[in-house]
Amino acid sequence: MHPAIIQDIDWVLLHEAQRFPDPVRRGWRLLISAWTDRRTDPSRRKYEIEQQADQEGWTASLIRAVADMYRPKLTVRPTLGPPHPLIWVDEGQPDDIVHVDVDYPHPHESMNLPDEFLGYAIECFRSNLDLAIALECEISGTDRIYLQTSRGPDDGPELSENSYGLTGPIIHFQKLMTRLANVDLEAARDQVRSWPSRDEYVFARLRIWAAGAGLLDPGEAGATFLSLSDRVFWGSVHNRDLLYALRDRWADLSLNDRKALEQRLLTGSYPWSVDVPGEREEASARDRLSRLHWLSTYGVAFTFNIDETMQTLRSVAPRWTTHEGNAAAVSNAPEVFSISTDTRPDPILEAPVPEILRRAKEVGRLDFAARIEREPFRGLAIQKPVRALGALTHAARSGDAPRWAWSAFLRGETRPSDSLRMIAVIVGRLQRLPPPPRSSRHCLPGLRLDEGYS
Repeated sequence: MHPAIIQDIDWVLLHEAQRFPDPVRRGWRLLISAWTDRRTDPSRRKYEIEQQADQEGWTASLIRAVADMYRPKLTVRPTLGPPHPLIWVDEGQPDDIVHVDVDYPHPHESMNLPDEFLGYAIECFRSNLDLAIALECEISGTDRIYLQTSRGPDDGPELSENSYGLTGPIIHFQKLMTRLANVDLEAARDQVRSWPSRDEYVFARLRIWAAGAGLLDPGEAGATFLSLSDRVFWGSVHNRDLLYALRDRWADLSLNDRKALEQRLLTGSYPWSVDVPGEREEASARDRLSRLHWLSTYGVAFTFNIDETMQTLRSVAPRWTTHEGNAAAVSNAPEVFSISTDTRPDPILEAPVPEILRRAKEVGRLDFAARIEREPFRGLAIQKPVRALGALTHAARSGDAPRWAWSAFLRGETRPSDSLRMIAVIVGRLQRLPPPPRSSRHCLPGLRLDEGYS
């Protein structure tokens, strides 16, 4: 839109605000704010800053330019399905007529800032975090901020600064703080002490990280852990990061701090807003069980009898499992992995023919935690095709032709090498199958009967 038109709209919004419903006025304000925040592409700007630094040397103004390159900004796009303004009187005004997000620009590669400017750079990037918090809360209308973990695996690569949302800037800030601690530990500690202790998201995450990463001495680390609010200590937002930090610093903490943390782990709980009789006690016990199980499994030595304590807590939360405890610190960061297929028919080999399909369906679910898709019937169709066909035949006598089972059978790797007699039997069974419902009248997914048998 032409700048003059934007200026006219801005004037009308200021001097004739009563002409616009609140959602329209707010939408225009956000849209104009996004339009006027025009910036150079971060990767191009990075090249320009580096070129200037090579020519003239690093200066405070260039450090500010680097931080400005990362400064969060609003992005606005049409919302999905807002009602037409002419029917707002009948249906009420929508809360939002545009969709607003906070964008976190960054170059494709981070910049290597000189050591002598690290302290100033951290102050500048700290301002970016403050702005990010304000923008996130402004567009959501709450103080809640979505964060992924900023704690990578022990034996894996460090997390990327390109992580989703505000998590990326947090990881970038942590890396800058690590560098500053290596250059000037006391300056890094002064920075940590300046962070607001009442913040329950961004700076709570950073305080947990600083205490666990060794930036603070044992006394300050223990005080930091103990000062966390119950929402932070027991909530899910920082659960992984806090458990790893406790594990990493536990042996360094004083006996008094360890006992105080033990007491909190044994008696504390999340401040639930809804009180359902019996459920709060069980939920609190499950949280305690999971944290105690994970910490003890990963080497934390408690001063109390962990086995007796776990047994007592399990009487309150009998549905808790060790699998739940093992997953207490699972990462919520996106991860690319493959799902393997297990076609071993062992779970159904000894099953009676009438029970094969039922048991195969029960066992054959995707095990997402183990990253395995189990297909025992497919394995049975390969190793014992006659038995597999017998199970399908038994189901057909009851008027059932489960598509998943026939698909697994016909797609078996050994079907093209079946004997002519076996082929004839399969064709005969298929011809006698009950007709499919009208909504699904198409060929069974699988091997064509004229494919591979010429």
